[in-house]
Amino acid sequence: MLKWVGLLSMAGFLGSFSAAQAASPFDGTYQLSSSKKVTETFMTKGGSTGFCPDRKPGPLTIGNGRVKYTTETGNTLETRVQPNGQFEMRYVARDGSNSLRVLGAVDSNGTVTVRQMGNSCSHDFVWQKSFPGRVRDHVGGPSRDCLVRRRAGRGSSHRQHATSSSANRLTRSPSA
Repeated sequence: MLKWVGLLSMAGFLGSFSAAQAASPFDGTYQLSSSKKVTETFMTKGGSTGFCPDRKPGPLTIGNGRVKYTTETGNTLETRVQPNGQFEMRYVARDGSNSLRVLGAVDSNGTVTVRQMGNSCSHDFVWQKSFPGRVRDHVGGPSRDCLVRRRAGRGSSHRQHATSSSANRLTRSPSA
């Protein structure tokens, strides 16, 4: 009897561990779609005005419920995404000279919004989830994904817009 209780306890523990490592609905690769300075200037330690640089981080990935991206300066940040899509990251350089705090959220449309706050400057970043076989339709706006299809025997592309009002509408695009 005690042997079975021990085995069942071990199975329950291993089951909960594998559930914690399971894929999340947010998993995927996200490409940067916008980067904006929140603060333009800052005061240096010497009292003069410094200018905040533009920043462009790399792609953001979410795998097994963990969000990760690399800042433009090469710092890799990683943490767990909460079930509601929110996350917070912190980074402090070993010598204490640089620190970052990142607040972010992933929504159900595949958009990640982040505010990265440093010692002196802050930036807002937006990433959009990459879907295999889809391209972004920049003319139609950032919220319209398009599936590109090749018609047999023709050299032009047709884009099927995946929007709520026109799920099956085809529009002709220029030849690729």
